[in-house]
Amino acid sequence: MRWLGPAALVLFVPALGAQESIVPVVLKLHPAATPSPAMKHYLLPQARELQPGNAAVFYQRAHSPEWFRSLDRIPLFSKMHEWVGAVPIGQLPEKDVRQLLQLTGVFKELDVAARCESCDWQMHIRLKDEGVGLVLPDMHGFRQMSQMLAIKARMELQDGQPEQALRTLQTGFAFGRHVGDCPIVINALVGMAMSQTMLGVVEDFVQRPGAPNLYWALRDLPEPFIDLRRPLQGDRLAVDAWWPDIRKALGEPKFKPLPLHTLRTSLDKAVAFTRYEQRVSAATMVALIHPRAMSHFRALGHSQEELDGLPVTQVVLMYSLSQWDHWYDAVYRWHNVPYWQARAGLKKAAQEREEMLRHHRDNSFLLEHLLPASEPIFFQKARLQRRIAGLQCVEAIRAYAAANQGTLPATLADIRGVPVPHDPVTGKSFEYTVESATARLRGPAPPGEVHSERSVLLYELSIAKRD
Repeated sequence: MRWLGPAALVLFVPALGAQESIVPVVLKLHPAATPSPAMKHYLLPQARELQPGNAAVFYQRAHSPEWFRSLDRIPLFSKMHEWVGAVPIGQLPEKDVRQLLQLTGVFKELDVAARCESCDWQMHIRLKDEGVGLVLPDMHGFRQMSQMLAIKARMELQDGQPEQALRTLQTGFAFGRHVGDCPIVINALVGMAMSQTMLGVVEDFVQRPGAPNLYWALRDLPEPFIDLRRPLQGDRLAVDAWWPDIRKALGEPKFKPLPLHTLRTSLDKAVAFTRYEQRVSAATMVALIHPRAMSHFRALGHSQEELDGLPVTQVVLMYSLSQWDHWYDAVYRWHNVPYWQARAGLKKAAQEREEMLRHHRDNSFLLEHLLPASEPIFFQKARLQRRIAGLQCVEAIRAYAAANQGTLPATLADIRGVPVPHDPVTGKSFEYTVESATARLRGPAPPGEVHSERSVLLYELSIAKRD
């Protein structure tokens, strides 16, 4: 959630700073025509496979300490993240990976969960009760389980079991979507990270000799793969739960005084999320904000007499909540607009918000630590869609090579058998160049952003020689 702030986003947000050297993802491809029938393969469970039940129950069963305690007995478990992608297939530490795969109970529960008709984490009611104080202790474990699924799929590829690897990929992608389908922004970000992990396995898959072409399977994935609408709305739900009396008072046509104990509780909640630890400091800040709050409500048509009848703290808290609403709407309205169109509006909202904080930082302490989600979260959504689109291009290239004696297309426009997607980050065609027997498929960083491995998609492609 946004109030968990910068520390929680470190794993998800592109680093800013000096320009980095970008190492391409090198893929050696084997030509493969799109399958017949076209939808022979899927990357998500199909409706006909789903069973009644709540997936969340089975995901939490997979999280059982009885199983996870066994992981500590695997010598190289601390390096499990390397098995996901850093170690090539064929060089996986087989003894340790086989020991990991013996946790059959975990994988069975994940398989069942991914094929449930619904997934309800019961977080909506928890947000209404606990607001921004809600803790999320299971997120790390879910990411860890997605890594376990990725390792399982990679070992299945190593063992020459592509169909079983596809089923494991289906489980992993469904798991990521289920985690992201929650009214909490951190859940959405974790779901995106889990889905990125599974896309790394797809990159392994398309390089295996004889691997089927997954172009239409990738096209079948929902867009957006993880929707931000519900998570972003959870921000407002949590804030409303945090200050229910302030929200109710703000919605009344004519403001009425609230009890002092209610105001004291509401102010204490705000102070708990700020650097101000002493009540006297909070009182000072309230006094500083009050004139601006009074001017704001007078401009909305409330009389001086009405406002004078309210406690100073109430006027300030209502004003702070109304300002939060303003900045929330400035961001939320863009969630269903393509990133390449929304980015300028998101950047403008962020700049205006930062300018406001710079000018009023001495008396905006209630806003400074409780601002709604911003542009980097939208970029993570677009970044996930970009990788899916990039892999569609890769599979379109494999299909072209199958129809043209194993050669790379000179341009993406030469591919006519299937539609070539645009880059969801830029709204334009992916950059594509061929030199000798190597092609580069590139999605550049958004305008004005530092070029890094997180902001740029770069594939180096070649066609494997026939044996």
